[in-house]
Amino acid sequence: MDTSNPTINPRPSSAQIIDDAMQQKLNIDKVQLRVENEHYLRAHPEIRHILDFFVNEVLVQQPGNVQEFAAGLFSDAKLQAKVEQHTVETRHLQEDMADMNDF
Repeated sequence: MDTSNPTINPRPSSAQIIDDAMQQKLNIDKVQLRVENEHYLRAHPEIRHILDFFVNEVLVQQPGNVQEFAAGLFSDAKLQAKVEQHTVETRHLQEDMADMNDF
């Protein structure tokens, strides 16, 4: 096979490798994985609280290097207390906003 011609692709495309049955199984597996992930997140609401805290801190502090910031944040010995405080404050803010909407 002549690979010097740039229009000829010597690598097979995914359509050539994956048949319809395999693609259907992959699609089913992907949906099943999403369902399992959702069940896990519902069983562990603290994950959402941690992610909410992290995103809030990134947006407020706007670090130059998010990876270094995340490493420092997640290795903080006071992380649990900070996340819990943030969660309480967020809940109070949401309650206040709901009360305001009642007017």
